[in-house]
Amino acid sequence: MNNLSDKNNGYALFCKRWNIEDVKKVEEMYHLEDLKAFLPDEPTEKDKVALNSVLGASFDNFYGYMDYQKSTNTFELIMQWREKTGKFE
Repeated sequence: MNNLSDKNNGYALFCKRWNIEDVKKVEEMYHLEDLKAFLPDEPTEKDKVALNSVLGASFDNFYGYMDYQKSTNTFELIMQWREKTGKFE
């Protein structure tokens, strides 16, 4: 399997675990490695609901490198999820 297929499968598995329907949106907006590093491996139903409620968080008015935008989106999503769940570790 090539790296692109592995990456796509990684996003699909992550989205399945978190009950996220729009895999493409997650792939376009967020860094998978960071999401996996900062979010629980075995999310509770509360964790899933909280993440889905903040999915799509971004700074739309930023004009810069796409990689920087993805990093900013990922950080914002993780921080909003932590706020909603009270999990700050």
